[in-house]
Amino acid sequence: MTSRAPDVNVPMFTRRHMVGGFALGAGLMAAGAWREKNAAAWREKNAAANQLTPEQVLSSKLDELAQTYGADELSVAAFNHVTNQGFQYHPEYRGYEASIVKVSIALAVMRFQHEKNDQLTDEQKQAMKASIEQSDNDATSQLFGMLGTTNTERADFLNGTYQKMGVTNTSSSEGWGSNETNPVDQVQIARTVYDGAEWTNPNDVDYLRELMHVKDESQSWGVGALKESRQDDQDILCKNGWLPDTDNLWNLNTVGVAILDAGAFSLCAMTKGFEDQTQGEKLVSDAIAAVVEAMVNHNDKIQ
Repeated sequence: MTSRAPDVNVPMFTRRHMVGGFALGAGLMAAGAWREKNAAAWREKNAAANQLTPEQVLSSKLDELAQTYGADELSVAAFNHVTNQGFQYHPEYRGYEASIVKVSIALAVMRFQHEKNDQLTDEQKQAMKASIEQSDNDATSQLFGMLGTTNTERADFLNGTYQKMGVTNTSSSEGWGSNETNPVDQVQIARTVYDGAEWTNPNDVDYLRELMHVKDESQSWGVGALKESRQDDQDILCKNGWLPDTDNLWNLNTVGVAILDAGAFSLCAMTKGFEDQTQGEKLVSDAIAAVVEAMVNHNDKIQ
């Protein structure tokens, strides 16, 4: 029997071809295993991310912001007036109160007048307008001076007002501005601005709320930046503060209330350690925006 000649269109497979084929197959199998391993790792990471609470996701976002801006420290607190739930990020923070104390001094003057069965005088209103809207220090010292005849009396009266607001870690030591505070306490103060208090005249609190609407560029960052960044109907109340420390590094603070379609939120962010004041302003602005966005999107889950 004669052997059949091979088809000229079918190549002859040598040992080299066979070895190469096996190597190619092994490589494909290895590549498939690598892809599957990485896909599994991605699925595991994605599943873990999906298990994070909205509060944890927000805290991670704030971590990223602090790192991006190179902050020594960042602290944020917020309160949702609809759900009565709050949020705290690094509540152990301590920093100069700077000009955000001017809100507390205004409330203390209102209390002082109310205890005399009186309302704010025209003189007090004019000083308060300069203190809150333009952050005028002389006007603030004038208001502080109305709380007593000595600095000790004035500090005691302001500290008594803090106690009435539920503030526990902020106090005046015979002066204002360079005392230390934190966002948790400042949110308590912002809540008083929003809710009012039995120890103030409602008309006086309305006047303070009107003054805290953003009119001056110095109040346009932090909580004040929400006025431009959000598209929904809004009512933004804000007081900002800035003060260098002994190393000439800036403390930047913002406190206020955001009244939005989705609800009302008392807010505060504080940071420090900045050579460039503007960078600190941007950080607290972005931090406040992130907190508000999270609280609006997860109205009953941020606590």
